[in-house]
Amino acid sequence: MTLIKLAVGLIVLELVVSARAVAGEPDCSLILSAAKTTMKVGEDLKVEVTMTNSTDHDVFYKADFPPFMIEVRDNDNKKVSETEYGRKVHGKNRPGGSYFAMPMHPGESIRRQPVLSQEFDLSQPGKYSIQAIRQVDDMVVKSNMVSITVVPVIGDAMKMNVIQPPSTRP
Repeated sequence: MTLIKLAVGLIVLELVVSARAVAGEPDCSLILSAAKTTMKVGEDLKVEVTMTNSTDHDVFYKADFPPFMIEVRDNDNKKVSETEYGRKVHGKNRPGGSYFAMPMHPGESIRRQPVLSQEFDLSQPGKYSIQAIRQVDDMVVKSNMVSITVVPVIGDAMKMNVIQPPSTRP
């Protein structure tokens, strides 16, 4: 009788786990943060993304590939183009093949600190919105949104607005 209860319990547990996956329930949470919200053109912009397993079972992610995407949008809500390095890191220029999957145990977290100014074209002054997104099949998890303002370098801004005095040659 105990063996039957155990078998039924395992079947119910499997059905619950399968139902969560089919229903697209999140397997993790994503938290995005930035040390600074204003940067000058050309400065490095590093953010931190924390992904936490919010399930009661292991969640797997590719070891050599970011387990989430980062989306950067400009003030007009248009996606900011990736740099060549960004396309490589995000897998756009990667050859196909196998990968190694890493387990993340229940309650466990991983942190990544990408330098977005290397991955995205942030060369234009303006306001940018950043969000981390994890998609597995039809399940989508989004982080909080972080806004960053990119300002021109003061010397460059002054060059654009400086009126040169007339020459005073004798």
